[in-house]
Amino acid sequence: MSQAVINAAAQTANVLNEHHYNTFYENPEFWVGLAFIFVVLALSRPISKVIKGMIQNKIEGIKNRLTTSEQLLEDAQKLLSDYEKKLRNAKKEAADIAEKSKRQIEYIKTANLSKLEQEMRTKEKEAEERINAAKENADKEFTELASALSIKIVKQAIQDNLSQETQSKLIDKSIQAIGKLN
Repeated sequence: MSQAVINAAAQTANVLNEHHYNTFYENPEFWVGLAFIFVVLALSRPISKVIKGMIQNKIEGIKNRLTTSEQLLEDAQKLLSDYEKKLRNAKKEAADIAEKSKRQIEYIKTANLSKLEQEMRTKEKEAEERINAAKENADKEFTELASALSIKIVKQAIQDNLSQETQSKLIDKSIQAIGKLN
């Protein structure tokens, strides 16, 4: 600003030197130059205040944006660390769940395997008992069938080969032998 005032004064002096007036105050260019200098001086203070205010406002706006940006950066870093922590916790929980699931599967597998083994032993026992019962039944039926067949063959042989009198004697002896068994 002061440089502009000095330049204006120098130009006024040049104008005065070019036109040779008797006195400087008679020259209209002098008065125009002087008015210009007063206007510049009068307006320089308010204009400089306005310019300083605009610059100050701009500085404050930039400071506010920097403060806001720093706050946003801090918030973003905090969120990032929170999410990283949550991610670590989630990974740990997933690993814990996987391990727990493996243990449960192993427990269930072991429990079911032992239960299956127990059932198989029970079924084997039942099958052996049925086989033994079937064997006893078969032996009993075989013995009864063999006895019945033997009796039938002996009866047939007695009827075919012995007389009626010999058959009666044989029956009596058999009855006596059975009576002695008691």
